[in-house]
Amino acid sequence: MSEIRTDTINNASGDNDSGIDLSTNDQVIIKTANTTAVTVDSSQNTTFAGNITSTGIDDNATSTAITIDSSDNVAIGSTDPQGFPLQVNSGVAGNIARFTDGVNANTVIKTSGSVTTFGPDTTNSLAFQANNSEKMRIDTNGKVQISSDGAADGFLHIKQNYQTDIGMSLNDTSGSGGTAMRFKVNGSTKGEISFNTSNTTYATSSDYRLKENVVDMTDATTRLKQLQPKRFNFIEDADDTTVDGFLAHEVQSVVPEAITGTHNEVEVWKDGEELPDGVSVGDNKLDDDGNTIPIYQGIDQSKLVPLLVKTIQELEARITALENA
Repeated sequence: MSEIRTDTINNASGDNDSGIDLSTNDQVIIKTANTTAVTVDSSQNTTFAGNITSTGIDDNATSTAITIDSSDNVAIGSTDPQGFPLQVNSGVAGNIARFTDGVNANTVIKTSGSVTTFGPDTTNSLAFQANNSEKMRIDTNGKVQISSDGAADGFLHIKQNYQTDIGMSLNDTSGSGGTAMRFKVNGSTKGEISFNTSNTTYATSSDYRLKENVVDMTDATTRLKQLQPKRFNFIEDADDTTVDGFLAHEVQSVVPEAITGTHNEVEVWKDGEELPDGVSVGDNKLDDDGNTIPIYQGIDQSKLVPLLVKTIQELEARITALENA
């Protein structure tokens, strides 16, 4: 067997300052411009003094950028994965990671103070899935859809079979109940739903300090006689169950505060919506069959109670007057 023994191998042309240095026992050193570029030690550890550039890898870091420990845990931006399969340390508050398909979908993770932000930084919705199918989505307007088909009716839209599942359950662990939901306008409470160990209260604001121009109600009987109670069934009720009630627009002229909506109102295209071709703001919206889409009126029958109470008082006064005549 032949051997070639030498301490150095240098380039044969130029300034003769690049080559391989074998002069140190159990080490191989590659030099360029008379400066160590790569060192391989006796344990086969390789140290690069400069950047590494190859197809698929471009390293311009000035300090340790990636560490893979003996458990195959990866640390980016630090030398210690701290037991996590992947740890990313940006070193400062701000952007931590960004995932992109290279076309139009980007997802970022970033921090600011005590807040961690996760989600798209483009005009994309954020979806969550379980059992390999989407279960929740937050759209670009901040509307939350749970088990939905993409149509967000309100800022929280939950689509489910309520014959078999409960849409929302609030369980008080104090044992005495409390406020389940509060409604505010510009920070001022207007109503709330509360409960205790025996009942539930649906309350609207009624404090005297919120009111002015307070006068006694008069002639309630005349107004009450204008109401037209009906018996009917709802069209979508498969059992055609007959119930007592009112037609909203007939009550509106007598107790307008009990009614929401406008008689025969339909959906129209509004400013800011993406208009179909040939459609202008204010035009009626149409369903798949070409029909207008109703906005139905509603009634809060509890707002009829003051009129009923005053009518009873007026009738009682008349009865008393007749009895004393």
